[in-house]
Amino acid sequence: MPKQAPLPRFALTTTYEGIVNVLPVQIGIGEYRSGEQEPAPQKTDVRALWDTGAQGSVITRQLAVDLGLVSIGKKRVYGATGNDMRDKYLVNIFLPSGVGYPGIMVTECEDLVGGFQALIGMDIIASGDFALTSKDGKTILTFQVPSTHHLDFYGEINRQSEQLRRNKTNRGARQAYEAAHRKKKRK
Repeated sequence: MPKQAPLPRFALTTTYEGIVNVLPVQIGIGEYRSGEQEPAPQKTDVRALWDTGAQGSVITRQLAVDLGLVSIGKKRVYGATGNDMRDKYLVNIFLPSGVGYPGIMVTECEDLVGGFQALIGMDIIASGDFALTSKDGKTILTFQVPSTHHLDFYGEINRQSEQLRRNKTNRGARQAYEAAHRKKKRK
């Protein structure tokens, strides 16, 4: 069986000033046309929001109208205030890194607070590695596809603690050995 070529890697990093609780990103969205292998180059730049609480990606009704999208049916969506049947569409989504997601099914919502026109949901986020840090008073979001490794802060802390414990034990043994060696030299 021939060896498959590795998937191309794409990554993006966004640094936000200060600690933020909203993760905006500028993306491109375009109409998906069936049968295309790659996303069509026609796209509209929109202000979106990374949303790990959304199972799927979402666009506003106004954006669907502006893009001239035709609904492919309805989907039941669940939110904090209940559930509803909403139109769904197939679109191409382009992240800032240039990686395109062709034929992503999105559902529509009436409006999004803050002037956002789309949510990037777990359908896209889970396709790669997504991390958020808040060191030195700055929020940094980084994302890559495909996924290449696991992040485990708990495991990392435990490994570091174990290494420190071993170093202290080794240091104590070394100090005892050196003290005994000094005593032998004096004799």
